[in-house]
Amino acid sequence: MPEWTDRRALLRIGGAALGAAAATATLGAAPAAAADPEDVITPQQFGALADGQHDDTDAIEQAINATRTKTTRIVVFPPGTYRITRTIVIPDVSGESFNRIQLRGYSTMTNRASIIQVTHDGVGIDVRCSLAAIYGLAFVAPAKTEHNVALRFAGEVNTDDTDAAILECTFVSFKLAVDHVGRGLYFSHNLVALCTTGISLAWPTEGVDGGGVHLPPYGLRKWLITNNHFHSPFQAIVAQGAESSDFRGMIIQGNLLDIGRRLFIGSISNSTISGNVVENADNGAIIEITSGGHNLTIGDNVLGGFEAPQDKGTRAIQFSSDVKAHNVTISGNTFNWLKGTPIRFENDASRITIANNSFDNWNLSGRSDNAAISVAGKASAFSVIGNVISADPANRPPIATTGGLHASHVIGNASEQVPLVGGPVGADSFVQATPGRFNRMEVAGPLGAAAKVISTSTEPVKVGTDRYGSFVVEGSNANPGVKGGVRVVPVNQSGSAATELLCATTSTNELVSMAANATGLVPPADNARDLGSATQRMRTVYAHQVVLAEHTPDSLPDAAGQSGGIILVRDPKTGKRGLALSDGAAWRNVVLGPGLTGMRPILLTPGARPGVWRGALAWTEEDGGWQPWRLPPERIATAHAPVLVTRARMPAGVRAAVRTDAAALELRTWAAADDVTSLDVTVDGALWQRTALAAGAATSHVALPPGAKAVEVWLPQFGEVRIGPLVLHGATYAAATPGGGPRWVTYGSSITQCRSAAGPSETWPALVARRLGWELTCLGFAGECHLDPVAARAIARTPADLISLCLGGNVHGFASMSARTFPGQVSGFIQTIRDAHPSVPIAVLTPITSPPRERLPNQVGLTRDEIRAAVADAVRTLRSCGETRLHLIDGPVVLGPRDAHLLLDDALHPDADGYRLMADRLTPRLAAVAAHRRVP
Repeated sequence: MPEWTDRRALLRIGGAALGAAAATATLGAAPAAAADPEDVITPQQFGALADGQHDDTDAIEQAINATRTKTTRIVVFPPGTYRITRTIVIPDVSGESFNRIQLRGYSTMTNRASIIQVTHDGVGIDVRCSLAAIYGLAFVAPAKTEHNVALRFAGEVNTDDTDAAILECTFVSFKLAVDHVGRGLYFSHNLVALCTTGISLAWPTEGVDGGGVHLPPYGLRKWLITNNHFHSPFQAIVAQGAESSDFRGMIIQGNLLDIGRRLFIGSISNSTISGNVVENADNGAIIEITSGGHNLTIGDNVLGGFEAPQDKGTRAIQFSSDVKAHNVTISGNTFNWLKGTPIRFENDASRITIANNSFDNWNLSGRSDNAAISVAGKASAFSVIGNVISADPANRPPIATTGGLHASHVIGNASEQVPLVGGPVGADSFVQATPGRFNRMEVAGPLGAAAKVISTSTEPVKVGTDRYGSFVVEGSNANPGVKGGVRVVPVNQSGSAATELLCATTSTNELVSMAANATGLVPPADNARDLGSATQRMRTVYAHQVVLAEHTPDSLPDAAGQSGGIILVRDPKTGKRGLALSDGAAWRNVVLGPGLTGMRPILLTPGARPGVWRGALAWTEEDGGWQPWRLPPERIATAHAPVLVTRARMPAGVRAAVRTDAAALELRTWAAADDVTSLDVTVDGALWQRTALAAGAATSHVALPPGAKAVEVWLPQFGEVRIGPLVLHGATYAAATPGGGPRWVTYGSSITQCRSAAGPSETWPALVARRLGWELTCLGFAGECHLDPVAARAIARTPADLISLCLGGNVHGFASMSARTFPGQVSGFIQTIRDAHPSVPIAVLTPITSPPRERLPNQVGLTRDEIRAAVADAVRTLRSCGETRLHLIDGPVVLGPRDAHLLLDDALHPDADGYRLMADRLTPRLAAVAAHRRVP
């Protein structure tokens, strides 16, 4: 009987054993003998000897070609060493669905191994079909050569579809173990030893068919590389994405690099790298992201060099300079024995979570430019939580940025270095130096709540006990304990609270020096605390009234210690009360004049005194207060713009103007939200007092200088606000300040509403009006300047001697009009106004500069520069049709590129100084328009 017949008989036995082993394997692989053994093909059927000496190349190639007539397409390699001397090609045969093929060996790590010995300097097996699986084969080269590759997968037809499975294989002494071009690789339970590169992933340059799921970026997906052992590779995995695309859907998990220099280099996004162990790393970052770098999870890895003196590791995780990492989570990793930085971002990074990692024995080189977490750019929205960081030999902060830490928090980290962060820390970030009791904190700047103490007490309220939480300072000197701070305690059973200020003396701690509650500032006991001292006095105390404690002649304090003091004295015989003044030697009677009568406060409401309140188009009574409107409330619904309704209820430019001899004024306000700005009071044209407002009800009290004066109360330029009556105290008269100046109506966007101005009296419209003596009606609506007909009709109905229109900024920012519609809308808006004001001069302002938006097309393709040109063209066209009282003011002349440093961080809105500069430049130009002169 021929020898191959005996081998087939042997195959029936061995194939069944192989199938049983595969069925019980953890990989879940299909057993080789699932099909009839008669259908299984071996190289021995075509003359292979598998003795390591004979050239089995042709036999293997013929066995592979023979599978084309089989249903299963399985080639089984019985134990032995198969020597090949040239590349074996598995072709992609047209018309054969996916060309599925399996190459199966018996084992790789026993004396019954199936070994493919690649002796030539080239590719061992070149797989060009769409689906292929390699099981239980050992690929071995006598020596690593310049071009030897064990396996290459690259499709010939649908070049992107090269799904491959490589399981329980061994690769020894190759320049590259597996070269995979296309989409989809399952590489698991393999051993890669003494190879320069374990796996190379790339994308085909041509021949990609199919729709969106086949093309980048989504086409670059499906890589599962798990539970492999890489021994002494220079790099285990290298990924090179297609142009402008990145590998995604990759799982690199549970791999061991033993004396393994680098785990991953290349392009990756939307993937996870977890549970890997790398020791004795060297020659670069263990994980280096060169492209992509977003939507990644890198967790539960052990990444490091090796204990001294073999501390070879450089960096553990690095995002290269071309990568702006974002949406990345790095957690649960152990970094150890590294010469350099464990986590390094070479560019800006945002939305990064770095949590629960251990940094041990890092920066062993002692370089001052290394850090545990290093960002060579701007770090935004970082969450650094719960990490344990050993000491830096260079004694530097473990977190370092060159562009600053912004909108971030660093909490609960254990570090031997304080401060924790090196480099600028933005005011919107929070850094806690050590975990636990918050005994040391670094607060970047005043925030809405720079430090919030949350009470954990669940016990019932008990008056005077600490139930709401404290923020205190403890000492550890000869008199340890609470040295001072703030404590919040209940003052009644309903839960009302007081804030206690604590202090200490040389012998007493936790001494309450003062308590602030809803009724005022209260000392802990009668006459137990002073405000000011004999040497450190308060300059002025402003109050509605001063109530003096009552003395009798026999209870007067020593006059020698009360020089300048005033007390109330009651005569027990007559019951009359009078004042006494100490001159330092005795108490002297103060002669009192007759009682005052007729000094009731004067109340000025928009309903009763409309001439006092100016700048609003209408007022309505709402919830006990007065609501100003800068668009007609009865018509505002026709705009179909809810945000415009909100902006119309914001009192930009609305003010009370009164001449009076009042000693003080007060105004009750109700603000709808915390976005409200401040309240300004001017006296004789100069700012007298600015009061910050917040959400809810507030009463502003302002003491005024004596005598007659002109007082203006400017309501906040931003924030929805209702008011009560303006109350004047100590006044004998109050009259509306005479108007008489030109009536000026100005319309525009947030640049006209001026939220970021220093105050409502220092918006650019307010400054221009105050300088020129004009009566201002400000119709600036932040984000809502879209040439609404309701606004045009409102301007048309408002008496005016001058009208200015700032047009185009919101139309560009919100892409609310196109190149086709915008110029015509500008013309129609102006003509609606002109029909009602045939002789009033109108100034049209184009948008001010915004450097990043000048040539940036919006959603409808218009740049800010093109918007500006369209406004100018509309004005020129109207002038050519006989509009002689229409003037154009170029926005960049008012605030141009050289003034960009006066813009906020959004590079769009001016800061307070920017609005002052706009007023300086617009005052002469608008004055020229009003006087029918040439605009400078």
